[in-house]
Amino acid sequence: MVAVSLEKQEGIVTKRKAKEITDLILYAIRPALAEAHLITGKQASDLVYAATLAEELRGIEKKLALLESDLHLTPPSDAMVQTPGECPTAKWIRFKSAALEIRLRRVEKSCEGESLLSMRSTGEPVTDQDTHQSLS
Repeated sequence: MVAVSLEKQEGIVTKRKAKEITDLILYAIRPALAEAHLITGKQASDLVYAATLAEELRGIEKKLALLESDLHLTPPSDAMVQTPGECPTAKWIRFKSAALEIRLRRVEKSCEGESLLSMRSTGEPVTDQDTHQSLS
């Protein structure tokens, strides 16, 4: 009887974790990556905006690293590293957002395999068509 109740509790934790991951991806990571992907040279010349966006990308990178470690994925090494104190350029921001997008897709794909992202934020089951659209 105890083993059954533990399995039920683990199922609840998994669903809760899946919702947290889904919310994190949908409401925090995706919008920031989209904004970074669309940055122009003129926008990057605004030092405060560029620095804020670069800091947001670094935060996303840390969150993805945590998710990757939870899922036992090895993070790829980034070829383009910004040195501390250097102003981020539009090219660096777009490159970083593209690299993070690839890592995010790997996390999503891995989560689907482990049934962690089995529901959207609306509670509806994810279909193969939804998965294809989210990866496109």
